[in-house]
Amino acid sequence: LPLYHHYIFNPNLFLFFIVAPLLYNEAQSASRYWIGRGAINIFSLSIMLVIATVIIVGSALHLLFPFLPLALAIALCAIVTPTDASAVSAFAQPNPNFQVPFTIMQNESLFNDASGFVAFDLSLLAFTTGSFSATRAVGVFAFEFIGGLITGAIIGALFLTFSSALIQSNVATLLLMSP
Repeated sequence: LPLYHHYIFNPNLFLFFIVAPLLYNEAQSASRYWIGRGAINIFSLSIMLVIATVIIVGSALHLLFPFLPLALAIALCAIVTPTDASAVSAFAQPNPNFQVPFTIMQNESLFNDASGFVAFDLSLLAFTTGSFSATRAVGVFAFEFIGGLITGAIIGALFLTFSSALIQSNVATLLLMSP
C-alpha cells in the first residue's frame, strides 16, 4: 500500500497488544497447584527442551543452508517453539485418561512461550551485535524469563484486584438501588 510504504512495525507492540492478552487469557485457566506439582516437568519441557531444540535444530538448519547465519537460523527455530495451550486441549480434552498430562502440558505451554520469546530475542541480539556470550545469554535469559514472570504476576494481581473492585462496586450499587 503506498500510504504505508515506509511503515516499520515495532515487534514490541505485537508482543504487548497481541501476545500478552493471549497469554493472560491462557494463564487464567492455569492452576498454581498443578504448576507447583509439575514444576520439574515444566522446567524440563519448557526451558531445557526449548533451548536444546533451538540450538540443535538451528545448528542443523545452518549446516544445511550455510548462507543463513547461525543466529538467524536459531531465531527461525525460536519463532516456532511456542506452543498453543488450545492446540494441546484439542486432542487431550475428550479423553479423561489424559487429564493429568493435559494439565501439565497446558501449564507448560505458558512457560514455553516465555522461553521461545526470550530465545528469539537473544538470537536477534546476537545477530545484530555480531557477538555472543554464553554467560551473558544465561544472565539475560534468566532476567527476562524471571522478570517477565514477576511482572506478569504483579500486573495480573493488579488487574484482578481492579476487576474485583469493579464487580463489588457494581454489586453494592445494585443492592442499594433495589427496593
